[in-house]
Order: sequence, then structure tokens, then C-alpha cells
Amino acid sequence: MASCSTTVLPLLALLLLVAHQAAAYSTGAGTCNAVASSVDNMVASGCANPDTATCRGGFWVSFDKTSWRAGETVQVTLNHNTGGTTFKGILIYATDSGGNRVGQWTVPTGFQHKSCGGESGSTLTHSSSAAKALRSFTWTPPAKGKGDVTFNTVVVKSSKPDWFILEDKVLKEALVGPSPDKFEWKKVEYANAAPSARALHAMVYDKPRHRLVMFGGQPRDNVGQETWQFDLATKQWTQIATGAVTKPDKRYDMAWSVDNKRERFYCVTGTAETAGTNNNEVWVFDLKANTWSKYTVGGDTLSSRHSSAGSIAHQNGTRMYIFAGFRASGGRSQDVLALDLAANTWKDLTPAGTKPVQRCLHAAASLDDHTFLTGGGCASGFGPCPLGDIWMFKANENFTAGTWTELRAHNTGTGPKASRYPRMVGLNKEIAIWWGGNMADDGKDIWVINATSKSVSKGALLNDSAPVPSPRQQHTLVFVDSGKNATDKYVLMFGGDSESANQNDMWRLNLPTSLYDQSQPAELAPGGDDDGGNGGGNGGGGSATPEADAQSKDLANAHTFSSTKVGGGKLDFYWTLDRTKKELTMAVRAKTSGYVAFGFSPDNRMVGTQAVLGWVAAGNTDDDGTTGVTTFEYKLSGRVVSGVTKTTTDNLSNKRGSQRTLDGTTYTLVKWTRPWKTSDFTIDVDNKINFAWSIGPGDKLEQHDSRGLGTVNLSTGEVTETGEDDLRTIHGVFMGLAWGFFLPLGILAARYFKHHDPTWFQVHRTFQSLGILFTIIGYIIAFVMVKGDHFSDFAGGHAYLGFAIVLFAVLQGTNGALRAHKGAPRRAAWELLHKNLGRLLMVASILQILGGMSLHDVSDGGRIVYIAWIIVLIVFTIISEVQLRGKRSTKLQSSSSMELNTLEGGKR
Repeated sequence: MASCSTTVLPLLALLLLVAHQAAAYSTGAGTCNAVASSVDNMVASGCANPDTATCRGGFWVSFDKTSWRAGETVQVTLNHNTGGTTFKGILIYATDSGGNRVGQWTVPTGFQHKSCGGESGSTLTHSSSAAKALRSFTWTPPAKGKGDVTFNTVVVKSSKPDWFILEDKVLKEALVGPSPDKFEWKKVEYANAAPSARALHAMVYDKPRHRLVMFGGQPRDNVGQETWQFDLATKQWTQIATGAVTKPDKRYDMAWSVDNKRERFYCVTGTAETAGTNNNEVWVFDLKANTWSKYTVGGDTLSSRHSSAGSIAHQNGTRMYIFAGFRASGGRSQDVLALDLAANTWKDLTPAGTKPVQRCLHAAASLDDHTFLTGGGCASGFGPCPLGDIWMFKANENFTAGTWTELRAHNTGTGPKASRYPRMVGLNKEIAIWWGGNMADDGKDIWVINATSKSVSKGALLNDSAPVPSPRQQHTLVFVDSGKNATDKYVLMFGGDSESANQNDMWRLNLPTSLYDQSQPAELAPGGDDDGGNGGGNGGGGSATPEADAQSKDLANAHTFSSTKVGGGKLDFYWTLDRTKKELTMAVRAKTSGYVAFGFSPDNRMVGTQAVLGWVAAGNTDDDGTTGVTTFEYKLSGRVVSGVTKTTTDNLSNKRGSQRTLDGTTYTLVKWTRPWKTSDFTIDVDNKINFAWSIGPGDKLEQHDSRGLGTVNLSTGEVTETGEDDLRTIHGVFMGLAWGFFLPLGILAARYFKHHDPTWFQVHRTFQSLGILFTIIGYIIAFVMVKGDHFSDFAGGHAYLGFAIVLFAVLQGTNGALRAHKGAPRRAAWELLHKNLGRLLMVASILQILGGMSLHDVSDGGRIVYIAWIIVLIVFTIISEVQLRGKRSTKLQSSSSMELNTLEGGKR
């Protein structure tokens, strides 16, 4: 018995222990922490290190988003390498950087919240021991500002010994969410190692590639020749142009900015290793090719200097402005020079009279192509050091001179502290931000400069207790404009000297939406003059329509250049040059449900144009859709369908488009890419060239409804509408005067004013002669306009009828000159022909003029005026005809009465 009890009891105890261990956590996790010290032995048997992949049982978690933001739920999915394994239990929660549990889990069937501290509902576990299929869990993030969060997870496969501690997964907080009236700083976390700490470097935003590009900086010996990029999507730093033979030598304290039109990063002057403490070199980084070039610049002389400041307008900029700096000869300067980015020449715009004091170590930012702001710095030997003033420079229309306006006198009124090396960045054509400087208090010192109201105000922060950058100078501020929403517009700050040590941190400054909603209503509207400048040391006609403007803004963001709306707002176009591939990518949008055509003309005429014509089937509302898109390249040899001939080779690629109804108007959008040079045509991408466009009524080749001409410089974005040598307008004026004024009034004089003899005849002859003369001149202009090809251009319509009218008008004039005299036998036949031919020509001329107005796209107002004038003539004719016939009837009755009286008197 004893031996039996000794054997059975330990066995029974072991069985009870196993049963207890198997069921111990059937209704929830037995711990609150997903770490080895708390889970203790609840890991896979034989795992010495539970953090290794083999000890996780093949389980892992994933997210449906790359970052979290307040108000948007995240799906957290439990996965397994085999894809089909079940599980019985789980413990999962998210913590912020301080270890606090955040967010709230939605509780599905078979699960429950576990009270483990932190925010309510922030820990989730199972509530039953039933096997469960792999699934997703819904996590609602906390209020914004918590930063990146880490998800901690423990999973049990079948029983307690099969618990697995999964790899911690980090989900970053999305850098979005500006408030209507407050700023917000957010530190940017890098995905890899950042470049070494530096100050006095140059940095710009490269919009097409959504990256920052940085060059140089101090200490020069260590970092002064490096070029880096920071990918804003992946948060990855990469050193670029490392093998370049041609590049600037080590340098810092340059003037810099970005030319968004030509995709170039400019670094000018500065302190260089071999070029000297002061130099006037112009180095340009091609953002498409990632290559450096040293430019030889003509025009006026930019003296060698350092500690200057320069800027280019954020959008559609044609000039880079340089102001002041420290020169080897003469110390601090106060000159203003503008670099023509197309002509590559300097122009000295320094005005006489009022101007800022000589300085260096200051800031500058462009507002538009003619305007920039500057302030701060040091004027030792000429004035205070540091400085606390703010000035605005405005160039005249032709960039030949300019004027200064003081917005804030040194250390007066509201404004930033006088500082050396502050930084400015322009946001639009009237707002700039000032931040930093050697005397700035802290990261909360944000100043808003309004050039329109000439005011300076301190910006408020959304959360005064939230982290901000440390005070600093010699940093960079860069305006990022990556999309159509206010959340896509923000400022990034990098590096600089803080508390006597260089930094390499980056902070994002979310901007108040009121900066756009109030100070610049058109800022977010497509085609608006978003000319804000990049700190550095569109356009559209027509009424605002939200849906159409949103599409236009998307197109502008996707391309380097955009036109103002042409043809009275009927069409707009967008393009990007790829100089590496030598390709032109275009998007053309028109108000039509039919076709749209756009091309380049060698002589500013429709005929001879090499163009792309396309239409999109209804139902394709995806702007990058390919369904129902018909696009081909053609040459226009005449204005009829037979004159549209396809090119011998299809040179087009990436054909896309859409047909959408926006704000009640149908738009057709056609996109394509083509080489600059083909066997059929070569596009001059560096000089001004002619373009032509047309819009048709349907999805087939037929006579256009509207068309137009203009010039464009594909490298600078300059677009100008033109006429076809204005000959068509001159032709219309002559024909309109002939058949709308002289000839009809001459006819009326002959019909209704014969009682003013011989005046009526003199008026009739003069007006008819002038009418025929103007007709002949108008016809000659038309003939010259189409260079003798009038019939092939308008066969069967305007040309044939016009030729017939001109021919019979000349015959009518000749007939009048050779008229038979009164009483002659042929007089009655002549009058019958002359009068009725004249009437017939007048009716035909009305149809011809209305047809010409349609071909010339005369405005509705112009057509209404002409029709109203014809109605006046018709009403006058009817009234005069009634009066004339009445007079004739009265005269006839009087004559008959006299004859009767004479007869009766004779009888008597």
C-alpha cells in the first residue's frame, strides 16, 4: 500500500498541475506585460532567448497603415508564416515613448479589455480558451502629439508552455494636422543614420522627387563638400553625387535657393576652401541628373562675398535675388543683384535713396518673382549688430530697377529680437515666416510677416508644453509644398548652431490654415499665384470652381509647369521636361465632352501644326485611366478632316486621360509622353515656340468648336496667347463693315429716300462703292491668310459662299455702272435684276457673317450685337416699306380720282 501511495500520489499531483497549467489562463492573460521577465517560463520549450525569430512560433503582427493619426483607426493583424495556424490566447497593447499605454481596442467576440493601467481599453486579451483563426484587431489611436507608438504582443498557440513573445512593432505618428490659427512643431524621426551635425549649409525642397537636397556646411573640413538627399516619404538619408568630378569645393555660408521651373539648386558665393573666403561663383545642381555645374554668368558684376542672402520665388520664379553680404573690399554691402535664370546674366538693381543699412549674416525670402523680404544680421561699422529690422524690395515690371520699403524699423514695435543668422521662408505672395537667430529665446519664437498689411505678429503654438527645437542660428528653413491640401504645406528646419554646438536634427512646423484661408484666399486654388519663396539665405483665369480647381491643382502638383487658362478659360495645359530621357510629358484639359488637340506650330498658324489629338469615352473618371482613351499624333495640312494625317510612327507613350463632370461642366483630360525629337518633328525646348490648340464637339474627327494660338517657353514656363497674325480679325472687320454697314445702308437709301433727289443717289453710289471696295480688300486678306489654300481649308462652306458673294458683288457693281438710262427699253429688265440680286446678296451675307463669327469664335456678346443690328435694319425696312406702300396707294387713289373727274367734266 505504501509503495502504491508513494507512486500514485506524485503522479496524481503531476496530472493536477498539468491540468492547472493548461487551464490557468483560459479566460485571459495571466500578466499585463509582454516581456520575458513577466511572462516568465511561458515561452516555447527550449528557447534560451525568447527575442529570436525561432522563439516566436512563426507569429508576427502587421498594420494596414504606415503611420497613425488621430481619428483614423488602424487594423492590427496577427499573422503566421504558414498562413493557416490558429491560436487560443493573446495579450496586446501599444505604448508611447514614455511607456504609457495609449489608444483603445475594439473588443470582438471571444476577447476582452484587461485592466493594466494607461488609457481605458488600451490592453486587449482573450476571454475564452477556444481556438481562434488568425484575425485583425481594430485599434483607435489617442489624441495627436503622442509620437511614435510600440505594439507589444504575446500569443498562446495551444497551452501555457506555447506562449510566444512577438517582436515589438513601431508605428510612427503621421506628421499632419495643422490647426486653423496655431503652429505646431513635430520632431522628424529618421529611418537611418543622419549626416553629421553642421551649420551654414544650403538646403532646398525638390518637389518632383519629394526630397530635400543639402550641400556643404561648417565645419568645412569635415562636411563642406558633401551633397545629401532626404527622402520625405521613407525618411531615409542618402549621400549623392559622391563620384562627381565636377562639384564645388568645400564651402559654407553661401546664398542659395531652388529654381523649381528648371529643377536647379543654386549655391552662390560663400566661404570656400580654394575659391577663397570671398567669391562670386555660381554653382548649380541639376536635380534631375544629380550633377553639379559651374556657371559662367554675364551682365553686371557680382562682387565676391560671403554671409549674403539669396532667394528665388517658389513658383514661376525667373530671378534669383542676392542682397548684401561681407565683401573683401569695402566690408559689408547693401547692393541688390538679380540673376536672370534663363539668360544667365546678373542685373544690378540697387536703387538710390532709401535702402537698408550695409550688413551681412542676415536672412531673405522671396514672396513672388518681383518681391523679396530681408532682415536681421550685423551692420558693424555702419550700424547696430545684431539688427532687428525688416525690409521689402520690389523690382519693377522689366526688372531694370527696384524700390525698398521698411516694414519694421530696428527693434521697434512688435517683432523678433535683433539677431545674427536668423532664417526666413516665404509661403505665398504676401506671407513669410521668421524663426531663429543667435538671440532668439527658444523654438516658440515664430514670427509671421505680412507684406500686404506691413505687419509683424508672433505665432501661437497649438500646445505650449509640447517639445520644440532648441534655440539656434545658422540653420535652414525649407517650405515644402507637396500637394493641394493645407496638410501638404509645411516648413522643415534642419541643423544649425545651438548652444555653441552644431546639430543634425530636423523639425517639422505645421502651419496654421489661416495663413492661406485669410491672407491668401487663392493660395490653395489651382492656377493661383502661389509664388512663395524658398528660404535661403500657377495661374489661372476663369471663376473659382472647387472640383475643377482641385483637379487643376493635382495636375499642377504632378508637373513642373502649368499654363494659365487659355481661350477664355476653355483649356489649360501642364508639362514636365525630362532632360535625361529627352522627353516631354504633357496633360491638356478642356471644357468639352469631345476631343482636344494640342501641338506646336512652326509659323503660328493652325495649318502645319504637329499635334496630339485625343478623346476619352464617357465613364472613365480616373485621371490616370487608360480605358476608352484614344490618342494619336498628327500633322495638320489643312483645316478639313482630310487634312489631318497621322504621323508615320506612333511616338506617344504613357497615354492616359479622363472625362469628368466637375461643378456641372464636362472636362476632357488627355495625357501623354513623347520624345523631343522624332523623324517627323523636333520640339525646341529651350526657346519660345508657337503652340496651337483646338476643341471638338465629339469623339471623332470633325470641325472644331474652338481653337487658339500662342507661344510657350517649355524651359521657363512663360505662356502668351496670340492670334494668327491678326489677319482673321482684320478680314472680319472689313467684311463686317462692307455687308453690315455700307451696303445695307446704301440699299435703304435707294429704296426709301428717293424723295431726297439727287442726295439719295450720291449716298447709294458712295456706300455701294465703299462696300464693294471693302469686300475686295477683305477677300484679298482671306486669300493671303490661307496662302491661296482657302478652298481646301473651308471646302463646301465659308469659302465657296464667300467666293460667290464676292463674285456677284463685283458683277452687281459693274451692272450698276453700266445701267440703262430711264426710259430705255432695257431699263425694266435691268432694275429687276439689279434690285433682286442686291436683296439676295444681303440675305446671303447675313448667313456668311454668322458663319464667319462661328469659325473665328467670336464671343456671344459680339454675335448678339450683330444680330441686334440686323433686327434694327429689318424693323426699319418693314416700317419704311409700309409707309412707302401707303404713300403709293394714296397717290394712286388721288390720280384715279382726278382722271374720273376729268372724264365726267367732259361728258358735261
